[in-house]
Amino acid sequence: MNTKTTTTGWTSRDVLFILPILNFDPGGFLNVKALTKKYCEVLFKAPWSNLQLLNFARSAHSKRSNLAFTPLLFTALFQSGHAQTLNYTPPLNKADWLVESSVLECRLIQSIPNFGEAHFQHRAGESLNFQLHDFSEQLNKTTVALRSVGATWNTQAAEQDLGLVNLTYRLDSNLSLRLMTELLAAMMPTFQGAALHSPSQAVEVAMSPVNFKSAFDAYQRCSRDLLPVNFDQVGTTTLYWGVEVTELNNDAMAALDNVATYAIADSAITGLKIDSYTDTSGSTNHNQKISEERAANVVNYLVSKGVDSETITSKAHGEQKEFLIYDPESGDEERDLNRRLVIVMIQD
Repeated sequence: MNTKTTTTGWTSRDVLFILPILNFDPGGFLNVKALTKKYCEVLFKAPWSNLQLLNFARSAHSKRSNLAFTPLLFTALFQSGHAQTLNYTPPLNKADWLVESSVLECRLIQSIPNFGEAHFQHRAGESLNFQLHDFSEQLNKTTVALRSVGATWNTQAAEQDLGLVNLTYRLDSNLSLRLMTELLAAMMPTFQGAALHSPSQAVEVAMSPVNFKSAFDAYQRCSRDLLPVNFDQVGTTTLYWGVEVTELNNDAMAALDNVATYAIADSAITGLKIDSYTDTSGSTNHNQKISEERAANVVNYLVSKGVDSETITSKAHGEQKEFLIYDPESGDEERDLNRRLVIVMIQD
């Protein structure tokens, strides 16, 4: 590679040394050296000379250093090298939280004008998560700095760095709860990153704590009443049986309890379809009889838990060849998998 020396004593190779430290593509930045110098000064809380910075770059490269790229540093770089930040924050007179509650799902939603929506979601059978919906497709979500800033009336609050996040995925339960805690404390969780279609443009998106307390109270009431499972978890349920066993064991009854609870609670469920299968050990007639007994026991149990018998259809297939998962069966493990009963929920 040809190495070009600049008037500051930096070479093009030195610039390449710096880029892995930043762990960020500086395309669109006005001055790579100045931004890197800003990075180091913020990191070490002291002014840096060009020589110090150059030595640091070479040392970090030789040691394959991997410094933490914190939200504070991320923000400092943006402020140094970007145009005026595009800011999206709900105004006080429009900041509100919509609560959507059911036994299937709890949601807290805030509209962010000209940008999109902030969503806290808690589905039955799952943990809380958070997602920032960018309807305008303005923010590059892959590397975003998250910090918490005091609301305009919360002037004594100290700003906090909450880390770097990838908003192409939902934020997990722990971080989602942290965001809720910040909002309850009159803080504004704020996301800052590059514009999707213009990397030199910074975009900042903030949530408002206005009216969050009452919304959070409603969320807590909703979350206490959530079902133990959701449709994805029980839409198709498979029971496996021991050899010659037709009675339900504790695991089977627990699974059927979830099926009954969900089917009764969700008005979109119009029926249950049950198919019972056996392995090929034993005679065909015997296997058909066992298949029928298992199906009948499952139907009776679901009805005992409140499911309308008119909504259940069942069929015993025995060892019919077209329904075997393994044919021929080469051992106990394959026979165990053939010996099953499948419940499928029918939706509108």
